Amino acid sequence: MDAWFDAASSGNVAYILPRIPVAAGTRDAGGATALIRAARANNSMLALLLLKYEHGVVDALGRSALYEAVEHE
Repeated sequence: MDAWFDAASSGNVAYILPRIPVAAGTRDAGGATALIRAARANNSMLALLLLKYEHGVVDALGRSALYEAVEHE
C-alpha cells in the first residue's frame, strides 16, 4: 500500500485511478487516507477524484482532508 500513498502524495493520478476500487479507504500508519495525503500535498484535482470515496474520514489526530488542505495551502 505504500505505493498508493506515495502516489496520492505526489499527485500520480495515473497510478491512483485504476486502483480506487480496491484501495480507496485504506489508511497509512498515521490513519490518513489517500484523500488526506492529496490534500496535504495541495493537489486539488486528485482530492476531487478521491472525495467521492473517502469523504468524512479523519486521521489518527482527528484531522480531515479539509483541515489538511487549509493547513498546507
